[in-house]
Amino acid sequence: MTAVGSPPAIRRKLAINRLRERRPLDPGVVSRFLARYEVPIVEGARCTFLYRGEASAVHLVHRIFGLPERIPLRRLHGTDLWYLVLELPDGSRVEYQLEISRDGHSERINDPLNPRLAHSPLGSSSVCYAPRVPGRTHRAQPCAAARLPGDAVPAGPLPADRPVPVADRP
Repeated sequence: MTAVGSPPAIRRKLAINRLRERRPLDPGVVSRFLARYEVPIVEGARCTFLYRGEASAVHLVHRIFGLPERIPLRRLHGTDLWYLVLELPDGSRVEYQLEISRDGHSERINDPLNPRLAHSPLGSSSVCYAPRVPGRTHRAQPCAAARLPGDAVPAGPLPADRPVPVADRP
């Protein structure tokens, strides 16, 4: 469904699905594909996470509410490219790592194809940003600024009381 007055949405196959249909699917085709796109590939609400390398299994490790913490990527037949397509909520910011399994061992790494990182006291993680999709965004209702009686926080150890602006609720 489109908004009134807006052109109809053009439905295209996801980039990963177009790659899956390519024949022959050799390492050069995969390299050109990766050079063409930023990773993860964000197409509307869908994000395609990728990993290139030999492995027995690859998992996306994240903290997206409502999804399992570890989600397996699928290997693109005949290649060393692994992929996972997820639909993310509008405007999401997802921190994640990849868990690579090979030779009976697993390690978690930041996405080597994604330069965007988030840093915390516990380390760093790769970051994916899902865009705000036109027609799916909701605007917050404006509210008027107000002050409560006694609208200052006592200074305590600070040199002076601090004013506290408070918004009225509709």
